[in-house]
Amino acid sequence: MAATAAFLQVEARWWHGVACAAALMSAGLAAFVVMDAPESHNPALGIVVALVVAAACIGFGSVVALGLRGRVRHGKIVFFAFAGMWLLFLGLRIVA
Repeated sequence: MAATAAFLQVEARWWHGVACAAALMSAGLAAFVVMDAPESHNPALGIVVALVVAAACIGFGSVVALGLRGRVRHGKIVFFAFAGMWLLFLGLRIVA
């Protein structure tokens, strides 16, 4: 997801990816606030987690693309976004 966001952000205006990530994060926070009982066994909590993870992936891909746009080819930007998210999730998996 981060690699796709980075690829799309290369050609888009600078605020498109950031706005999408902010909208997903806002939807996740709104869903968390609206939930009756935010406990670990609530099935709606999965939707909240999915929205927040999607916002983080899209935000990371957009930031990578914005930082490297104009200096690096599109394929390398996508590789850096993919490798960065892969290393991040691998690190989180090792820590957890």
